[in-house]
Amino acid sequence: MARFGDRLTFSTPFYNHEGVLVPGPGGPHVIERINPGWGPSRGFSSGGSGSSVYAPRECIVKRPLEEGETFVATPPCVPREKAVREAERKYRNREKEGPYDLLSNNCEHFARECTEGRPYSKQVDDGLKTAAVIGAAAAAGFLAYRAMAPASARKQN
Repeated sequence: MARFGDRLTFSTPFYNHEGVLVPGPGGPHVIERINPGWGPSRGFSSGGSGSSVYAPRECIVKRPLEEGETFVATPPCVPREKAVREAERKYRNREKEGPYDLLSNNCEHFARECTEGRPYSKQVDDGLKTAAVIGAAAAAGFLAYRAMAPASARKQN
């Protein structure tokens, strides 16, 4: 069972969306960073109703946790009260938090900063590592091809 201060991970077909569980009026809420260009957070986070409407420039939102939403809860590394306080502080000061950025200021950066004390995205790191490996393999393949090509093929202008 999830507890206030937990980092919640909602799986989607293409990525994981993250937020922090906090108390709210009428029950548990999630504070999360969203890309305002992608629309409301519900509807793509975990199969929610998509009924919430946020202002187009809002990047940090607070929404009720819907009954039936599926997620994985990870306990915070910092005290639970501190994780909740930090998420609430960022929500109250959301205009000062800077714009959404996939590589440096996304939902996982937000959730981990609140629950671990540092902004970090394992998904971004894993993606960059994969891109580097693919790029290195492509470069090595090209160099191997050039090295094995006949001299007449290499002399083309």
